[in-house]
Amino acid sequence: MRIPFFVLAGALALALLCAAGAETDAVSSWPAARLEDVSSVDAIIKASYEALSGAPDKLDLQRFKSLFAPDTRLATAKDDENGKPTYSLRSVDEFLAAVALRKLAMVEREIARRTETYENMVQVWSTYDLITDDNGVQRHQRGINSILLVYDGQRWWIVGAIWRNEVPGKPVPEKYLKVLVEGPG
Repeated sequence: MRIPFFVLAGALALALLCAAGAETDAVSSWPAARLEDVSSVDAIIKASYEALSGAPDKLDLQRFKSLFAPDTRLATAKDDENGKPTYSLRSVDEFLAAVALRKLAMVEREIARRTETYENMVQVWSTYDLITDDNGVQRHQRGINSILLVYDGQRWWIVGAIWRNEVPGKPVPEKYLKVLVEGPG
């Protein structure tokens, strides 16, 4: 049995309209960003650190979310219990749900950056120092955020991120402990 062309074309058009509508709904329900947070690469990176730093009840999860494109995926690179490289992948909302469960005060700050730019796309290697406070006992943890950004003519968006904490025997490479910026700041 052959399906008439107009039936196939209509089904395709309906599927495309539904997909576009779902994307529009995701964007319209996404929190609006502060203009000062998304006006430059420096600003959006700074805002990403600020929004998740502080006591658990002082975090600005909506501010953090507003920095990302709605369909962004976030990944954690790590080793499994056998030392084999692996990763976990989640949406911005899934990541923020995990952050909301955090019980410790935390301050994450950028200590070095390498930036590479081509036209409206930027790759940032942002080395961080993470300080957690558990009833006055502070713990330091370093690592690297690899952040992908794009400029749409109006604002910067984070469109992808992956990070890895430094672990014994696998220190952050020296080249990521120096500031190197190429392109828009």
